[in-house]
Amino acid sequence: MTKRSWPAGVTSWEDTVKFAQLLFGMDIPFENYSERLPHATEKSFLLFAKGACAEGRPLRKIQEFIPKQMEEIAEWEQNVRGNSSRPTKSQQMLGRDKSQVYYWSVQLTRASCLCRSVFGADAHQKHVPTSAEVWGTASKFAKLWDATLARNYAHFQTPHMRPIWLDKTWQVLWNWNDHKQHHHIEPHADLCATYNHLDPIASLSFGHGGVLTLTSNIKRSKTPVGPTKMLYQSDGDALLMAGQFQSEFLHGVPARRTWSELRSSSMYAGMQTWEKTGMSREIEMHQGAVTDDPHVRMNCTIRWHSSHFPGCPQAFADPSVLARPGELSTPAAGSRQRTPPKESSTQATQPLLTGAAQAPAARVQEPPVFSGIRRQDSVDEQPSSSKTQRLSSLEESHETIRHLLACIDACVRHSELFALAINGTPLVGATSVHEKTLQKIVETVDCLRRQLLIASEAVQRCGFDESKADAVNYKALDVMALAAQQRKNIQRHLGEFLVSDLRGGGSWMIETKNRPTQNCLRQDPQYRKCLLSHHQLALLLQEALSEDMMRQHQEIALDLRTHAAVLPEKVTCAKRHALAKQHLNEDLGLDSYDVPSGSVVLLKAVEIGYVSVGDGNEARRIQTNRNLWSKLTEELTVAEIATSVRSGILAALEHLRTLDVDRKFCDRTTGETASHNYDVWVWLTTATSPKR
Repeated sequence: MTKRSWPAGVTSWEDTVKFAQLLFGMDIPFENYSERLPHATEKSFLLFAKGACAEGRPLRKIQEFIPKQMEEIAEWEQNVRGNSSRPTKSQQMLGRDKSQVYYWSVQLTRASCLCRSVFGADAHQKHVPTSAEVWGTASKFAKLWDATLARNYAHFQTPHMRPIWLDKTWQVLWNWNDHKQHHHIEPHADLCATYNHLDPIASLSFGHGGVLTLTSNIKRSKTPVGPTKMLYQSDGDALLMAGQFQSEFLHGVPARRTWSELRSSSMYAGMQTWEKTGMSREIEMHQGAVTDDPHVRMNCTIRWHSSHFPGCPQAFADPSVLARPGELSTPAAGSRQRTPPKESSTQATQPLLTGAAQAPAARVQEPPVFSGIRRQDSVDEQPSSSKTQRLSSLEESHETIRHLLACIDACVRHSELFALAINGTPLVGATSVHEKTLQKIVETVDCLRRQLLIASEAVQRCGFDESKADAVNYKALDVMALAAQQRKNIQRHLGEFLVSDLRGGGSWMIETKNRPTQNCLRQDPQYRKCLLSHHQLALLLQEALSEDMMRQHQEIALDLRTHAAVLPEKVTCAKRHALAKQHLNEDLGLDSYDVPSGSVVLLKAVEIGYVSVGDGNEARRIQTNRNLWSKLTEELTVAEIATSVRSGILAALEHLRTLDVDRKFCDRTTGETASHNYDVWVWLTTATSPKR
């Protein structure tokens, strides 16, 4: 009997069903396809969900997103790269000769992840950012996907067992196949450097039907084994591949023109009647197809990043032991991470925390090392005459190489300047000047990206072998483009709280700069300065934010009566004087604050920014202005206020981790995700404060 791993993994059929319910809901029937596998196994699981994404289902909208995202990338290619002759090239999965198109594909990740898995035919796509937050269509998908899983999870009977995939980084591949262009995918396994077998892979099908062949990947002889099983997916169907499926089996998508031959194979006999009917209908359509009439099948493959590459804002390992580009940022199982030395803190006995650390001294810029590209002929001791000519040509291309190096150096130097410029714009109350600053950053990043791409392509044309190199890394530019977009989103969410009154207006959420050692709010001494991880605060906002309690207390309110497990009953807080307002700006050490499991917690403020101004004696804070609550509720519903609070603060936390991609302000390196490894000061109190 297989061991269950829920809610942290899927290693049994029961786990697979729970995962399917998380994705598709409780009302979708699931079929166990274990007998459809090429060989019997207790380690792999294949689940089929008929109509899981059919008309009327939440995930049906993905069918609209796929072509729109491809159009958006093509437009981006024209505007950013200046590629008007072939703007769709970055979506093509190409053969070795760069002319055959197997199918079309785009890759997206949950913000703020920037990782891209390269499968070979898509090596030319790496300059395209993957983070959903920088794309309009992908952002809509992200909201749909996260909301669908959260809604399905709400129907689970075990709310204390939160599935890890609600917080984990998803990776989406959207494939566009035209049967009339003979698009197909060779037998393969969905393996990549960031994949873990504990995470199932989901395949959603839209449009025309598709055939999936299955091949055993267990080497029993030297003779290659072909497919032995065959499945059919119609519009709206879904498959889950779980457990050791990717290790034990290969799956492929044959071109529709080969289906007539497949129908005469022994695999066809093992198909269900409805599958045979659908397959025969597609064969008839193929034979009678009109020339200009596309027969498109779209597929959405959902995977999960269990680790991240260096330079990704979601990477959380110790920067001092990060792997080289192309290697994982997570150490091997059983290895021990070294804790990096922390910067000196302005808080003395208090730990180094997000928003409370001095800005580190500027690093000395070293000349960039051009070590990622090798000449194809560098292994020959005595090159032939043709290779000698080629070497001469390479030597003559030193200007191109110099230009590429200059681009790389500019990207590094500009990224730090961009970070300072972004951090200098307010979170609340942004003006048109700040909007122009962010837009200028985006335009400059696009310009650098275009120059870097042109230079790298020129070097390749001069004879450098891209397949042997991690040629050019766009991560620094991707991070800055993402950070600028995040800042815009934060300003949009928190800008919802601007109100007008007789005195000219104001904001229910205000931004201030204060001493990081402050231990008491002068006007609201009932609030305590408490220490939470980013992950804890995110869970509170996602699960415990209560509209009813906000309406009652006229404050950000978190109801722990149904989500007691989110916080411990004692949280770390800043120690203060027995007479609260005395020595309120001094570091008095740490204390603990009681948060009973059945209480309602009111949240007044969040220390939300890194210190990067003056002598490091100021910390950025966003806090509520209760005097404007009544006015705010005249313009927004409490539900709208709660949505903006949740979205704005979550975006701000993610933004901090994105800007700190080098993990200079990371509080730990042992957490499961980046959000586990960052702490933040929050000012909170219980609705009925316990006696101290």
